[in-house]
Amino acid sequence: MNKVKDTIIYLVRHAETVKENGIRNTNENSQMINEKEILSVEGEEQARKLSENNELKNLDIIWSK
Repeated sequence: MNKVKDTIIYLVRHAETVKENGIRNTNENSQMINEKEILSVEGEEQARKLSENNELKNLDIIWSK
């Protein structure tokens, strides 16, 4: 009998970015601009904490949209 390997899926939202004039651009046509946004101080802290999560150290596959 074959043993089925469990699949665990993690959903992670991006960290907080710097807002220009208090507004974050969410227009779909500006996706390329949004991909190059700079993380805020809070966003840097969120990303650091996420990178230290041991469960996320040995992932087999990563999908990004």
